[in-house]
Amino acid sequence: MIYAPAAAAVTGHTGPLASGLPAFVTRLRTLTCLPISVGIGVSSTDQAHETAQYADGVIVGSALIRHLHHTPGPGGIRAALGLARDLAHGVHRLPAAA
Repeated sequence: MIYAPAAAAVTGHTGPLASGLPAFVTRLRTLTCLPISVGIGVSSTDQAHETAQYADGVIVGSALIRHLHHTPGPGGIRAALGLARDLAHGVHRLPAAA
């Protein structure tokens, strides 16, 4: 697997994804037959949905950890699980009609 960064940032980035990300993934596909997963900066349902349109996988870590950190205990676990459900929904959501 190739891990492609979604933003020119460090883990935990919460801003927009790189505008050239789809082209970057396309370029990577010309160089390898390995699956390409995108992470670093993916933290919302919409970002997960967008990324899933051109990547083989979507990686989210810091956003889940952030939920656990901001709400310690069972509440944080529920919050992280809710985010995980939302992200999965985003990945599996059908593309909008053109």
